[in-house]
Amino acid sequence: MSLFDYFTPLTGSIGGTMIGLSSGVLLLMNGDVLGASGIMATFFTNPIKALKDPKNLWRMALMTTFMVTSALCAPFAVDRVTEPTLVALPSPIAYSLAGLLVGFGTRLGNGCTSGHGVCGLGRRSTRSLAAVLTFMATGVATAMGLSPSAPWSKATAFLRSDTPTSLVPALGYATIVPVVLGLLVMPKLWKKESVTDEDKEKVFGGALSGILFGAGLGISGMVLPSKLNLFLNMGGIANGTWDPTLMTVLGAAVPVSFLAYQFVPKFSLNLFGENAVMKKPLKTEAFNLPTNNKLDWNIIIGEAIFGVGWAIGSLCPGPAMFHVAVGNPMVIFGWMPGFIVGAILAQEIKAKQH
Repeated sequence: MSLFDYFTPLTGSIGGTMIGLSSGVLLLMNGDVLGASGIMATFFTNPIKALKDPKNLWRMALMTTFMVTSALCAPFAVDRVTEPTLVALPSPIAYSLAGLLVGFGTRLGNGCTSGHGVCGLGRRSTRSLAAVLTFMATGVATAMGLSPSAPWSKATAFLRSDTPTSLVPALGYATIVPVVLGLLVMPKLWKKESVTDEDKEKVFGGALSGILFGAGLGISGMVLPSKLNLFLNMGGIANGTWDPTLMTVLGAAVPVSFLAYQFVPKFSLNLFGENAVMKKPLKTEAFNLPTNNKLDWNIIIGEAIFGVGWAIGSLCPGPAMFHVAVGNPMVIFGWMPGFIVGAILAQEIKAKQH
């Protein structure tokens, strides 16, 4: 068995480049960070509050175009690797537990693979580097520990299934329609004076970013649980089943994100000269970027927990939303409710810390 039976560097690199462009578009046009877990938490932990705030209009546009693009890329969501001896398919219990841990961990640690991985590494954040190293380490350890070939595999069998999940496109459409209606209807319910020109200007950047993000995830293969599982389970290096595609995705996405930050004050290394640095984003008056670069227990513990959930369900927030859009019932009825509960719990803990 050869490494190249699973490794797809070309599609990984193309998809990664598109994910990096998605981050760059949102940064340079809107001045915002592409954080999938944060955007999801905004709408799912308190949807009424989120929909009442015109400041979330660009997030609504991003979610809408992302989900529509995901549905169009549905063929990429069909897992190509089905051997249960190689891939630990998540059981229903695993999906719910994974969502809970991912929701809790990403909210406690303020980010996931997109926010800390693509954007954080792109702006050379030591805090994000620590986050990435942490969730990678716990993800690898968890995936290897849950492998069917592990000595204790009988004890973890309840987290695995031999039956791939069948997609139900109608469920996907049922989740996309409310999102589209929210974007079209909610602005009409707001008081005209509450919606600023800036809120409207940021819609295009959010929409374009959503298209690039959805297409990038689909093309790269990062929506396939098998590809993540075969990457994190590094025991496969010995028998030729390890899949390093994720490395090509990040290897393409992070440099593109890094180049975008060369146009942002305080983050630029002046690679293109001082005159290339933008005073403000194209569609708004200021960049809205994280400034905290200190390590604390929240980020270490949170990202460690995220890594465990990431490996158990073989999904992080972006790919999970992709699966919602294409009608994966295990994600819609298992992973997502767990994510919402976990995110709310983490937000309650953080609120008590202040």
